[in-house]
This record gives sequence, structure tokens and C-alpha cells, in this order.
Amino acid sequence: MRTWHAMSVVALVTATSGCAISVEPIGDASPSMEPAEWNGVWVDAHADEGPATIVVEVTDRQGARFVLTWLNTDDGHPTLESTVGVMRSLDGDLFVNLEQRDESGTLEGYLPFRISRRNQRVLAWSLDDTAIRALVAKGVLPGTLPEERTQNVVFGPLDAQHLELFSGDRAASILEWDAPLVFERVGQD
Repeated sequence: MRTWHAMSVVALVTATSGCAISVEPIGDASPSMEPAEWNGVWVDAHADEGPATIVVEVTDRQGARFVLTWLNTDDGHPTLESTVGVMRSLDGDLFVNLEQRDESGTLEGYLPFRISRRNQRVLAWSLDDTAIRALVAKGVLPGTLPEERTQNVVFGPLDAQHLELFSGDRAASILEWDAPLVFERVGQD
């Protein structure tokens, strides 16, 4: 099981194995994403690796699309990296879905997070890949299980019945509730 405990979103976005990846964004509606409310610098000061800083820039307010940018220092040489995100709502819950691409640039799917925002703070919960694997194995969710545990489980497409698993209290068993990412906006456009 991949442990997301106290990992930064930067590590999540750059992870290449052991994740639960949706073939489409989770959610059934696009909320309006106001640049004045979302654009800016966000910091996760509690990441194990030290503070993680990301920059959010809304690119499509009505379509709730944005670019997430960060400085990656994994190989000892800082490089600026980014990915595209899509926000969706589902029964009053918000989801951020981050594009996951392979090395050739082909879209593999989306890394979804359920989020809650209060003022300038966002809490984000990743999916529990072990729970998603179990639902795919039982046929509750459509998807494919990889041969190796370290490979991504890819699930979807999701119909209305499948989406019910991700909303409200029903999602308690498939989210990493004990390890939310906590981002505070410290600068804005």
C-alpha cells in the first residue's frame, strides 16, 4: 500500500507508481473557479521533506481548469514543473483532478483529491489506493488491476452509481482521511 502520510502534493504529482488513477475527472459539474480566490502561492508547511510550495493559476474560470506549478529538486537539480488540474463538484463536495501523463506526454488519467476550503486554507485527501484496488477487484468499480502492487491501478469510466461512492459520508472508506494535505495561500496575484 502506498502511504501518503504527510507527503506533499509535489511528491504525489510526480509519483509514477502505486496510485489510484481515474480515467476521467471525478465529479459531475464544473464549479466556477474565480482567479481572485485561487491564483497565487500556496504552501504545505507540514510536508516531511520540508515546506512544499505550489503556484496555482486559473486558466479557465467556467471550465474550472488551472495550472499547478512547483520546483522539483528530486535529482539535486532544481527544475520547474507543472501539470493541469480540473476542479469538479459532486453533491456539494469538491474534487481536484490532476493530469497524469507518461514520459511521452500521453494522458494516463487523473490523480483525484477531495478538497475542503476555508478562507485561505485547503485540505486535500487522496484516494486510498488499497480500497480502490479492492473495489476494482470485486467489480464494484470498472478498471484494471496491474500485475505488480507498485503499479498504478486505473479505474473508470464512472457512471452515476459509481460516483455515489465518492460523495458525502459514503467516501469515508476510500479516502486517506488521516493524512490530509494542508495548503495555505500566502501570496496572490
